[in-house]
Amino acid sequence: MRVFCLPIVLAICAGCIIPASLAAIPQDSVKTKLASDSQLQSVLMQARDAVIAETHLQDGYSSEVETDLKRVSRYLLMTGNRTDVLYLQQHSEPDYAEAIRGVLRPANTLEDFAVRTREAEEETDLYRHDEDIELIVAQELERGFLEEALQEVKLMRIPTLQTTVMGDIALVAYKRGDLEKADRLVAAAVDAVTSSAPMPGLILEHQRMLIVLASTWHEAGYENAALSARRQALKLLQAGANSYDSLWRSLGEAAARQGDLKMATETLEHLTDPSARADVQTEMQRAEARMASPAQVLEIVGRLHDDSKYAALREIAGRQVDSGDKAGATHTLQMAMQAAEADDQFHVLKMAEIAWEQIGMGDKSAAEATIAAGLRDNETPRPGSDQIDGWIMLADDLAYMGEYDRALQVTRKIEYADFRARALQLIAYHETQAGHADWAISWAVGVEDPEGRARTFVGIAAGLIERITGKVQDLN
Repeated sequence: MRVFCLPIVLAICAGCIIPASLAAIPQDSVKTKLASDSQLQSVLMQARDAVIAETHLQDGYSSEVETDLKRVSRYLLMTGNRTDVLYLQQHSEPDYAEAIRGVLRPANTLEDFAVRTREAEEETDLYRHDEDIELIVAQELERGFLEEALQEVKLMRIPTLQTTVMGDIALVAYKRGDLEKADRLVAAAVDAVTSSAPMPGLILEHQRMLIVLASTWHEAGYENAALSARRQALKLLQAGANSYDSLWRSLGEAAARQGDLKMATETLEHLTDPSARADVQTEMQRAEARMASPAQVLEIVGRLHDDSKYAALREIAGRQVDSGDKAGATHTLQMAMQAAEADDQFHVLKMAEIAWEQIGMGDKSAAEATIAAGLRDNETPRPGSDQIDGWIMLADDLAYMGEYDRALQVTRKIEYADFRARALQLIAYHETQAGHADWAISWAVGVEDPEGRARTFVGIAAGLIERITGKVQDLN
């Protein structure tokens, strides 16, 4: 199931960790394959120059540009090309170059990391200090130094970032099958959240940090860890510290989404705001629908309001597709379409999501009809970014379906360069992923605005790396 979002502000430690499936391949072999691919090398040079150009745009600091810079530097290092990473550092606008200041530091031996850690500890700026430690931790994890990474992360000074990175370290151990170490790291992360003191000028809610950890671990399939974090959050809330409705609601919703209906029910006893109670109850109904038999699903979904009904139906359709029940999924998506029609504001976005599911289940004719209706309906002007996001998602659908030229035509309807750049990136990625990098490159060289050009070549590079390594490259 697709989750649509524009580029995130900061790629945290997990984004730099070599995934288990890739780590199983000797890294020298992977690097050799990437370095010997002449097409990838050419694309990375185009991406390098385009990213440098976009760092010099006079539009204020952009997190999307920073993400582009980090991605290109990471892709270059994957190929062993340190020279062009240095070129990026030297020619990017200085504020952006700061984001990759440490990537070329020695990172092979424990002594390399010890020296860099001592230097980082001399940094007085909280954020620079933690960014330096975060990079050291990511590189140590790449090389299998889990224990050392855990010691380094304890030095981080910003509790929210420290908690996130500790959670990621636990996931690395879990995915490598070292459950004893993973459980120990989970306990350390939960303890760190609970015992950390508030920072001046930073609102710190231990309960909310634990809820975030639980969600991260649940999404990765580490259910025991998620349960530990939820239980600790519940314990803190029951103790009365900062136990206001928004935190009880957050825990109740998270517990329901993670299938813990017992805990979700317990949170209802502490909620006084009717709307907060309704939100948790809705999540519980959606969870019941996910766990119910096909005969029970329709009765449960019928009790939901339109927005929640749509989301539940789409989730159910995804499960039906995964189980091979194409007929059931087709019927469920028709019901989801009816629920989506009641939402004037996000109607097109929901149609694009439905089309994505139809493409995934191989029902191209249904997807064509849904996309056509979405393209027609999205011509109606709407305030905010909803209409623009609609164009991006419909272009993404068309590219996913192999209709690259039509997808490019849709991008011409997007007025703002940064949004259009995102659509171009997705099209280039899908086209390359399907084995048509030459086609993507042929139109990418004609993209003139720096953001669009940079993101397009990043998309092509991601697609090529994915085809060479067999590992999906996350562009969210």
